[in-house]
Amino acid sequence: MSDSDDEYDDDGEFLGLVSAERRNTNTSMLQQIQKELSINIPDYVINLAVSLCTVISLGCLILFVVPFWLHYSQHVHHMGNSIVQYECPATFEKSASDELNPLTPYEWNNTLSKNSSAYHNNRYDGGDMTYDVKKESLRAFKAKYFGDDLKSGHSIYESACGNGFSLLMTSEILEEELGIHSLTLYGNDYASESIERTEQVLDSLASHGTKGARFCAGDSTNLTFVPSGSFDLVYTGSIHPTIDPLNLMDIAPKGMNNRKQMFKSLCKSDDWTAKKLVELDQRAQEEWYANWVSEMIRIVKAGKFVIVMDVSFPQCEDLNALGGVSKEWWAGAIDKYGWHVDPTSLIIEDYIHSGMIRYHVVMRKTSLYT
Repeated sequence: MSDSDDEYDDDGEFLGLVSAERRNTNTSMLQQIQKELSINIPDYVINLAVSLCTVISLGCLILFVVPFWLHYSQHVHHMGNSIVQYECPATFEKSASDELNPLTPYEWNNTLSKNSSAYHNNRYDGGDMTYDVKKESLRAFKAKYFGDDLKSGHSIYESACGNGFSLLMTSEILEEELGIHSLTLYGNDYASESIERTEQVLDSLASHGTKGARFCAGDSTNLTFVPSGSFDLVYTGSIHPTIDPLNLMDIAPKGMNNRKQMFKSLCKSDDWTAKKLVELDQRAQEEWYANWVSEMIRIVKAGKFVIVMDVSFPQCEDLNALGGVSKEWWAGAIDKYGWHVDPTSLIIEDYIHSGMIRYHVVMRKTSLYT
């Protein structure tokens, strides 16, 4: 080791000065020992001993500093993930699915946030399952796919977050099954009343460092106010269909039951016009899905998952539903809409919802686009 090597190190001047100081100290100690014992120790032995002592000293320093630095870096990384800066829009344009009263599905949940202690046994999202039953039905799927890339301190965004109970349920499952905690939660919903409920629910019920950060009233097909490549996971509990994209229903108010009745007739008809209307409606549903999912892919970080849950089949394949897309549609959509998704990452898994067969979709954003 040369004198120039002692003065500076790749890590900076400080380490070089420390090394030089230790070498001088060790040399003085050996010279004092040599003097007291009145023996001649060859210079090369002294140099070898000094070098060995210096290496040992630096090794101990590294063993202490490196673990501390790694822990500190991880902490800073998690803290950095917890802040995504953006402002909610003051207003937003009417959604293409506005024919469906956006408040209707969520009014059933209002009692949950007013009486939070009882939410475990109350109906979830207006369906026939309680919160706890719904949670058990989704536990395996969320633990497997939501937790695949997530770590404590990461961020989750839910498109159409409703009253916040889906995010709460997700955070509970991830902590119970995988020990993932201190998540930072974001989302949007078409109904401003739902945003208020979400904030109340997460403020009062989220635990172990998990917290709500920002929730905005907004259309899930138009999230331009949310920065690209921001979140560690983006998902939606379901994509609400566009109820009457062709303006076929004259009876007011337009809604779910009217659509079901109309399509029971159209889907069974052999008339050319009826078949064409079904075809055009399906195209509109696919465009609606594409716009929604495109925004989810845009705002997730590169290399992270986008998950679409509870997908319905096309209307004529399931007259009890409100319309959706086929399983085969997804692979083609990756190319058609230019999604930055790894085609080999596409996973489709069946799911039984209130006696009806639905499915979930999982896909990973590529690292080519943020």
